[in-house]
Amino acid sequence: PALVRRARNLQLADLPSGCVEVDRAEDGRARHGAGPSYEIVDNFAIVDNPAGGSLRLDPSPRRVPGAHVKITDVEAIVLRQAVVDEGIADGSQDDLVIRIRTDEGIVGIGEVDSSPELVRALVQAPSSHAVATSLRDALLGEDPLDIERLWHKMYRGLIYFGRRGIAIHAISGLDIALWDIKGKALGKPIHELLGTARRDRVRAYASRLMPDTSAEVTDAVAELRDKGFTAVKLGWGPLGQDPRRDVELAAAAKSAAGAEVEIMIDAGLGYVADAR
Repeated sequence: PALVRRARNLQLADLPSGCVEVDRAEDGRARHGAGPSYEIVDNFAIVDNPAGGSLRLDPSPRRVPGAHVKITDVEAIVLRQAVVDEGIADGSQDDLVIRIRTDEGIVGIGEVDSSPELVRALVQAPSSHAVATSLRDALLGEDPLDIERLWHKMYRGLIYFGRRGIAIHAISGLDIALWDIKGKALGKPIHELLGTARRDRVRAYASRLMPDTSAEVTDAVAELRDKGFTAVKLGWGPLGQDPRRDVELAAAAKSAAGAEVEIMIDAGLGYVADAR
């Protein structure tokens, strides 16, 4: 399947990772590259899509022919602590939850770890014209089980705003919610829908900000070790301000962890490329 664009300007920066553009030349011949190909239209009709026929970015709810389930609502819900410390790199202080409702009562839940208010705007802002539609409007009335086609529809629908950064974050959260719906509708775990299970257990590690002193590091790691974690990640905080202190903090963490617990350090942008 291809999203077709008549030859104008290359849009390689807008292609999904691992794909190359196929641009139709003036004489009608296509230039093909290696790997999956995408051809991008200049109008908002997507042709050669897997569902067959043309797909329009129509903001009004509609029932897709042959669909047994349709999306009736898409919500972007911001969660935020009453008090937020903007001076620390703690992404757990706020969050964005995606909730997609269907006419069959199945509700899909997704999550976006980004700037919650900005992603909410991309999802729920009112559409302003034919090619400036919200992601919510792109999904209303659609069959939530047709996930691959909807991913491409959302990606295509962001042409007016850009397809990098929080745009991809937003699509990812909606994609998670769609997979949640599909799993519930078919009565299967998501891993079974995606492919063969690779394992039945996943090792968990604890992650927290690096404390300011060696004593605080010792207490923090010892507490996590005693809770049964076999790996601990410490990051950001004071790291990068003084290399010698960073070594002391890391040494204190490893000493408290003991031989059975692994320590990971996330420098949190504290060092540049020429760090020694």
